[in-house]
Amino acid sequence: MTDHVTKTVTVGDSVRLTKDLMGTVRFVGEIQGRKGIYYGIELTEAKGKSNGTVGNVRYFKCKNKRGLFLRFARIQEVIANNTIHRIGINDCIELYAGNRKCIGVVRYIGIPPRCKEVYYGIQFRKPIGDNDGVYHGTRYFTTNKKCAYFVKASSNHIIKIENEQQYELQQQQQQQQQQ
Repeated sequence: MTDHVTKTVTVGDSVRLTKDLMGTVRFVGEIQGRKGIYYGIELTEAKGKSNGTVGNVRYFKCKNKRGLFLRFARIQEVIANNTIHRIGINDCIELYAGNRKCIGVVRYIGIPPRCKEVYYGIQFRKPIGDNDGVYHGTRYFTTNKKCAYFVKASSNHIIKIENEQQYELQQQQQQQQQQ
């Protein structure tokens, strides 16, 4: 199934880039020292510029010259991997952090060092997390103390919220009905 780039792009998707390059998304998020959101792509051919590292920070792992970091505008086509959550960067999600149901925004998608699975870095409005955007010693985004939480993307406790305002209204209505 082929999606246009107006749809969610997430780790595990195949992509066709400008200059007829092909690859797989391995990272989505901020890069230290740069502004905005970047997509880390593992290319099918050795036409890249890195091995998944920028500066001294490894964002994903691949062979030399197979890694490329780029902006959304360079993605021409997305071949969605439908076996994974269709959650992308800046999506609003609901999850359980500990035993609390929380709403947050996805700020990082990737495989952190020393991990074998894809993780989401979630930012909360209130200090209900356990960090400030640093996971295993690497900063993936910046937020206030205890306003971030990293969770395996394979978790069954993650739900994408299509419209946060509508969700909050539904929650308020349910609470009123229970009273």
